[in-house]
This record gives sequence, structure tokens and C-alpha cells, in this order.
Amino acid sequence: MKRWILALSLVATGTTLAAERWYDGDLVRKGEKLFASNCASCHGDKGEGKVADCKKALPNGTYPPPPVNGTGHAWHHSIDILKRQIRLGGKPLGGAMPAFGDKLSDADMDAVIAYFQSQWPEHVYKAWAERNAPPKKQHAALPSIQGNAASGRDPLRYLRRLAGTRPLGKPAASPVKGILQVELDSNTAYVSDDGRYAFVGNLLDLEAGRNLTADSQKLISRKLLDAFGNDNKVIFKARGKEKAAIDVLTDTSCPYCRKLHNEVVPKLTEAGVTVRYIPYPRGRSKGPGYQGLRRVWCADDPVMAMDQEKHNEDSGSNPNCPRAGLVDKGYALGGKLGIQGTPTIYLPDGTKIGGYVPADKLLGRLN
Repeated sequence: MKRWILALSLVATGTTLAAERWYDGDLVRKGEKLFASNCASCHGDKGEGKVADCKKALPNGTYPPPPVNGTGHAWHHSIDILKRQIRLGGKPLGGAMPAFGDKLSDADMDAVIAYFQSQWPEHVYKAWAERNAPPKKQHAALPSIQGNAASGRDPLRYLRRLAGTRPLGKPAASPVKGILQVELDSNTAYVSDDGRYAFVGNLLDLEAGRNLTADSQKLISRKLLDAFGNDNKVIFKARGKEKAAIDVLTDTSCPYCRKLHNEVVPKLTEAGVTVRYIPYPRGRSKGPGYQGLRRVWCADDPVMAMDQEKHNEDSGSNPNCPRAGLVDKGYALGGKLGIQGTPTIYLPDGTKIGGYVPADKLLGRLN
């Protein structure tokens, strides 16, 4: 089956060709089912929205889900931006839409977009296509992994032996026929569906110019960082309305961590960026910053204690409280994430930045 098909049709005049669409009927039907189970409760059965005025804020300050049937703003956005919104949700930018990156595959998101774009009138789709260069081809259908499950064969049976005690995620279909993908710490491993062959490396979509492995690893990192819990982080909140939040693995004794804190954190918070610190003692219990981090996490006012320790001042807190154990958990998290030093910065979408970055450049990345 061709990867993207839609016959050219004539509009009512019989002389003007309708814009060729990038999806076919099969993809729309798949997307209709996914939309019904994941999106319709907020956006309406056909993406028509559920409120008369989606630009009017709700009592909690958020805005209602907008229509996506061509009557709202969605037609302005490219496929990549639409998929990013589905993948990450609206929370990184202060919205309420949940993230679907751990629930919908890349191909599922294509199908969802194909469905709601199928509701767009011809003139809306044409305006979108002129503005956003539609994809030349849709992603091929993902392979099923039901065969191995039905036969009782575990496609990860050999990989489990090599991984030992390291946890493996649930195998999922990759964009390549016959190849599965599975989470291995913060990495993505690719396994043949018979379980015999595997590799860890970058899977590139040469046509789209995308590193699919990097996209997967962002989601893995985001999940691990969120699982650590904001209550367990030392948080410097944005001043005024929060526009974004970043996570930073830090050591109080690290010179570039101090430079980040002294030069970047104030400017970031003033620009509406929340900075969430996670402890990562570079030398673990033998490192120079270990006790300082324990004092910070035990302090009555961790924010003030972090400021003091970053300025090479002993905050005076008792380093032996129950929360001190979070320092070791932060170190373990850094191991899962595969970080190699401090500071290590994670953007809202899970993008990893190693080392100090000037405030203006970091704000540029966030924008």
C-alpha cells in the first residue's frame, strides 16, 4: 500500500483542483478511534470544541480546549508543532492539556492529526498547506508485536540476560518493520522481533531529518525527572507568571554550578522560568559537595540554604535528617540519566544540556 494517497478531487465548479492531502482514508479511520478515546472528551467528537468562546479564561486561569476542526488556531501550526503539543501537553507552558507522549506513538499522533485535519474545509487545509509544507509521506504502519505475545515467546529473553538487574521497559513497535524498541535506563534499545538481534544507538529518519532515538530519550528523561517529584527538589520559582520550568542536577561544590546559580538563575526566574534543583554529588559520599547537599535538603528553608552553600557558606543545617537520603536518590537518578557532570540542565521537553549555559542562550532555547 502506498504510504500516502489521496486522489485529487474537483470542487463544485468542476474546474478547480482541491489541495492534495497527505493522508489516506485508512489513516483517518485509525485516527478517528484514537481521537475518540483520547481527545474527544475535551475537544468534542469531531474536534469542534465544547465551549462557545475558547479564548475566555476559566475561573482557574486556564483556557478551555480549543476546537481543532479548522475553526480554531490549529491550522496555523506545522505537523511537528502539532505533534509536539500532543506529545508534551500544555503543562510546560502553563496550560492544562495532559501529555500523551507515553501513550501515543509517533504514528498514532500522525493518525490523530490526519483525523482532525479531515474535518478541515478545503480552503482551510489549502491555507495550512501553503503555510506549512505538508509531509511528503506518512509514516508506515507500525509492526505488531502480538505474534510473539500470542506464541508465548518473549522478544526480550536474550536482552534480559545481558541487562542483568537493570530494568527493561515494555517492548513497543518502532517505525522500522520487524524492529521493536525498549527502554533501557535512559537509553533506547532496538531489538529484532524474534529477540535475537539488538543494538543501542541512534535511529535516524533520513527523510524527515529527525533523530528518533533522541526523541525517545527525551521522553524517558522527562519521565524519570518527573518521577523524582517536585516535593523532593529545591525550587526557585519564576517571578510572576511561570512560562517554563527546567530541572538542573547540581552539586554545591561545582564551580560551574555556582556560576549557573549566580549568573543565570536570577535572570531566568525574572524571565518567568522556574528552576528546579536535583542533588547530584559528583563524588557521591566522598565528594566535597555531599555534606553541603545534605544540609540543603535538610534545611528548614532549602532555598536560602542553597544560596548559602552555593556561595561557599555552611548553611548550618543538620545533614542527618530523613530528607538527606534524597541526595543519594538524586545521585542514582543521575546514573539512570547517564549524566557525566554538573550542572546538567533539562528543558521542559526532556532535552539535555550538559554544562553551564549563559542565560540569554538558555532563554533562547526555551523560546
